[in-house]
Amino acid sequence: MAGGERAGFVDGHLLGAIDIDGIANLADYVAHGPKSQRQFRAARFGNPQNPQTAEFLRRISPIGNVRRIVRPVLIVQGLAGCGARAADARQLAYLLRFYGDRVELLTAANASSDFTPRADRLAYRAAIAQFLLALKSQTAK
Repeated sequence: MAGGERAGFVDGHLLGAIDIDGIANLADYVAHGPKSQRQFRAARFGNPQNPQTAEFLRRISPIGNVRRIVRPVLIVQGLAGCGARAADARQLAYLLRFYGDRVELLTAANASSDFTPRADRLAYRAAIAQFLLALKSQTAK
């Protein structure tokens, strides 16, 4: 399973997840996003300035469900975009490691969510291929 936003929640039948520029913490995503998008995000997800809404957003986010994530995860995050997203990706990786899960974090300083720089895109694709091969070799044993 690969993708953004929901890739961190993996079913027991799946081998692993690849989280590409995903949202690790919905409360931070809404509260610390670009000013031009905050109102839209608050309407879509809820206003994190309301303490109950902020707690709900954290609870349904990957950060709030780290103990339920039991499969290996590759987190791919560009650092040139929103700083909160990069910080949340690092925090998610740290928490997964803390609870003993296998996690790999690939960051690219010059890339945002689209990994436009060619060197970053090649590194990102190589990391995904290596991660998938490792998952495949685990099932072959």
